[in-house]
Amino acid sequence: ISIKTPLEYSKQTLKKYSKELEVGQMLKDCSSVIQYYGLRRYKKSVGLVMEDFNSVSLTQILNRAEELSITEILRIFIEISEGMRQIHQNGVIHQNLCPNHILVNRNTNQIKLIDFSFSSILLNQNQGVLNSKGFQIGLEWISPEQS
Repeated sequence: ISIKTPLEYSKQTLKKYSKELEVGQMLKDCSSVIQYYGLRRYKKSVGLVMEDFNSVSLTQILNRAEELSITEILRIFIEISEGMRQIHQNGVIHQNLCPNHILVNRNTNQIKLIDFSFSSILLNQNQGVLNSKGFQIGLEWISPEQS
């Protein structure tokens, strides 16, 4: 397992982690989403308990000096597309998809999406979005559904 802990604990952090857990558990059958197990008190804070995927973020891969082959780039993008298909089929819009929220296991060639704390849940395909807050993060990276 892996435990995600905040730098500073606050009620806002608890709310954010609770939302991430709730949405993550809704997506537990999606193979492209990290598994979320629960929230636990951790020291004087809270920890979000998740699957240990033995991976690095796409940001870490992109910041390395090594070049990726076109085959690896295409494989990663196909896996990301599959992950987005899975979460959208389950009525969730990520709203903060960026390289930091894409984990890549280079041994198994799998990716998993993480951090659903800003996500929205579709009420119905034709009715709109619950908890839509517009753009959440700066525009350096923007998720496809926000463009």
